Amino acid sequence: MLFWDIARVKHEGLVSVVDVDKMFVEVCEFGSLKIISAQSEDPIAIGAGMYTPDKFYIKTKERVTTNLNVVISGVRKGYGGRRFLKRTKEDYESNMSFWASIT
Repeated sequence: MLFWDIARVKHEGLVSVVDVDKMFVEVCEFGSLKIISAQSEDPIAIGAGMYTPDKFYIKTKERVTTNLNVVISGVRKGYGGRRFLKRTKEDYESNMSFWASIT
């Protein structure tokens, strides 16, 4: 199970290092965070990735000041190494009942 976060970041210069939200880091498996995308308001080439387990970097070829939207994913604690969980028909019916009750 994946969690997602979107960080709004101001980038200045060639390289920025940014802290990931502490609560997001806390609820995800250690080392599972990945940068999915980094999008600038300006038409520039950007690179982004994890710097440490709780920080990510933004790199640009030229010195630039811009705002970015960075999408980060992480595996929920307790779900590492599992892609799909086996579910029963009762699980399905309970889930469908829940969603029907709140819509």
